[in-house]
Amino acid sequence: MRFANTQANCHKRKTERISTLRFIRVLSVPLALHSRHPTVLVRRGKLLPRTLGHERIAPDEIFSAMHKAGIERIEDVAWAILEADGKIAIIPASASVGP
Repeated sequence: MRFANTQANCHKRKTERISTLRFIRVLSVPLALHSRHPTVLVRRGKLLPRTLGHERIAPDEIFSAMHKAGIERIEDVAWAILEADGKIAIIPASASVGP
């Protein structure tokens, strides 16, 4: 019987840890998902550090989105926009129109 109680307690602690991790994960969702408006992260090939920090986006996430878009250099990005759904849209400099 003692073994069964130990297993039950272990399972209970594991469940509590998973619940805690899920709660922490919800708290760390990027703010853009809550604000529901697009946010500019890169403008004319320049990272916007203040915006990246505010939205809790690491530069590596920008570079990953660039890679998926087939762009190697940040200078070749006209705009990188954090969409309301949390995805990063990359607009290449060659496709940019306007100021």
